[in-house]
Amino acid sequence: MAGEDPKIVKRMTGLVATGALPGAAVGFLGDLLTPRGGWIAVGLLGIVAVAVAIYLIASLWGREESAPAPWWHRLSNKDSELNWIWSGPNPFLAHGVHVVMLFALSCLFFSAKSFASADEGGILAKNVTAIAVAQKQLGISQSMLDEQKKTTTILSSINEKTATLKRETSDDPRKELSNSGVQWDHGRLYQSLREGDARVVSLFCRAACD
Repeated sequence: MAGEDPKIVKRMTGLVATGALPGAAVGFLGDLLTPRGGWIAVGLLGIVAVAVAIYLIASLWGREESAPAPWWHRLSNKDSELNWIWSGPNPFLAHGVHVVMLFALSCLFFSAKSFASADEGGILAKNVTAIAVAQKQLGISQSMLDEQKKTTTILSSINEKTATLKRETSDDPRKELSNSGVQWDHGRLYQSLREGDARVVSLFCRAACD
C-alpha cells in the first residue's frame, strides 16, 4: 500500500547509497587534501548538512495534510513510489531526514579524524604509505620538499666538518696555522700564550722544531 512503511532493507539501502557513501566519498577527498586544509571544507559541509536537516524537520513539523507541500518535498516526490521518504509519525522519523543527517555525521566524523591526523597528512596518509607518497608527488604535501632541504643541509654540514677535519690533521703545523687563520709571527704567538690557546701554541712549537 502507498501509505505503508517500506521494508527495513529498503531503508538501509537508501541510507547507505544516498547518505553514507556520498559522505564517505567527500570525507576521502577532504582527507586526501588535509595538508591543504581539506578537513575544513568537509567539516563546513557537514555543518551545512545539519542545518539542512533542521530546516527539513521545521518544514515538516506541524504541517497539515491538506497544506501545500514544501518545494523540496514536491521535487523529491515526482515519483509516486518515493512518497514514503517523507512520511512517518513525526519529522524526526522521516527517511529523508535520516539520509541528510547520516551524510552530515559522516562529513563531521571524517573532518574530526583528519584534523586529528593533520600532522601526518590525514588518516589515509598516516596509515597508507602510497597515499602519503601520492600527496607528495602531487604537491599537496610540502613534507617531501622540507625533507629534501633538511637532507641537503645535513650533507653540507658533514662536508664542511670533513673539510675542517682534514685541515686540522695536516702534517705541516704552519699549514694548519694558516688554515686556522693564524699568522706565523711572534706577536700572534704571544697573544696565544696570554689567552691560553694550547692548540695554537702547540702548533707554533711544532713549526719551530721542524
